[in-house]
Amino acid sequence: MKRFEINQEVKLLRLLNACFNNYTNSWSEEEAILKGVTIIDAANVLMCTGLSEEAKVLLCRFKGFDELKKDEPDLNTNFDAEKSSNQLAISKFSMEYMNKIMRIMNLGETIKITSRKDFPVILENEHFRFILAPRVE
Repeated sequence: MKRFEINQEVKLLRLLNACFNNYTNSWSEEEAILKGVTIIDAANVLMCTGLSEEAKVLLCRFKGFDELKKDEPDLNTNFDAEKSSNQLAISKFSMEYMNKIMRIMNLGETIKITSRKDFPVILENEHFRFILAPRVE
């Protein structure tokens, strides 16, 4: 079973706990790897999915999405890039959440960002996928 290095794991647990303060040892590591793990913050603003085995094992310590919600939202991110390339995608996001996400994803890899106007932004690397809802004013 793959795991992060201990120093990196402790750092990630602290950062994740700052976003998702529902720390509980609710899933077994084997179940997390097989089923996958998605967690969501109490304000329903930020969602995190473990993509790698290491991330799933790390996220299994938090109360899972299945325990908080009945259905995972359907965020259809497949859109025609050519049609939307002429449109400027402007959305507002909480810098507090964005800073926390960037600190968690600071593992030295590249980050893929998918965004559309008035649509949640998706930030993804090889370990995690974060979906952050836009700020509504």
